Amino acid sequence: MEEKSYYKMEIQDVIKGLNSTEQGISNEEASKRRSIYGLNELPQAKRTSIIKLFFEQFKDILILILIVAIVIELLVILLGHEEDYTDIIAISMFIMINSVVGLVTEYRSEKSMAALKKIVAGQDARVVRPDGEHIVNSRFLVPGDLIHIETGNKVPADARIIEVMNLQVNESNLTGESMPVKKNPSVINKPVALGDRKNMVYTGTIATYGRGIAIVTGTGLQTQIGRIAELLSEIEEAETPLQRKMTKVGFQLGFLIVIFCILVFVIGILKAVIIGTGINSTLIVGFMLTAVALAVAAMPSGLPIVITTSLALGMHEMANERALIKR
Repeated sequence: MEEKSYYKMEIQDVIKGLNSTEQGISNEEASKRRSIYGLNELPQAKRTSIIKLFFEQFKDILILILIVAIVIELLVILLGHEEDYTDIIAISMFIMINSVVGLVTEYRSEKSMAALKKIVAGQDARVVRPDGEHIVNSRFLVPGDLIHIETGNKVPADARIIEVMNLQVNESNLTGESMPVKKNPSVINKPVALGDRKNMVYTGTIATYGRGIAIVTGTGLQTQIGRIAELLSEIEEAETPLQRKMTKVGFQLGFLIVIFCILVFVIGILKAVIIGTGINSTLIVGFMLTAVALAVAAMPSGLPIVITTSLALGMHEMANERALIKR
């Protein structure tokens, strides 16, 4: 039976539905269920390496054009036609700043799953067994376990309240509601939103007052936090509308800049031929440097870093509002 229906059931029906008892389940039964449901934790998320994230910052067409400009400048210097490294240093610094800002932004977004794992990190839990109370690591909880919840405890699993003594729980990391919710074991006979299920407690929420006993209804990926983790893992890393638009604009600008630079170079060569000054390596290099200078000057070089910085600031503001962000 899915967790969403437990809040609509009588306590005895919940206990029966989970094949448990008012004294909980035995250690042997808990072990059997653990082999079925697995540990009460979230799976390790796939993380993109920092190196891969870094090199992904160079996919922008405008950045690629600047890299080509650096390569041309280096070739000119290596051929002995130029000794000034100023342009190379300036362009390289800009590219590195943009790449580092982008890397930090994407690395932080990659940590969303780690933030969830931190919420459900293993902790001690008071569990009721037929032979008495036990302190077990929350990783080993299974559906059907009876758990004690007291002031200051982090709720170790999704559970249906059985009895309470003025229990209040802060559920802001799930619902965004900053005020603690007063819990009670009464049945709710109609469908209600997560934040209104006052007879349920959820993994990672904090008991701020009172105490209570609850029966575990979901662990691991079968918790509300687990479902969020699954949604995050299923998100395809597709380009956002802004990224698609900027990629299109970048290609259009890049194409125009390249065509313009080629025209300048060709016109310069043709002019030399028509005038009759002759074509030599110095002349060719001069026109190449002119074309590169025009490319760099025509490029909205501040655009990539402005976009990257804006996205980083936006992500920071969302994080302050307790939003989990993935690329």
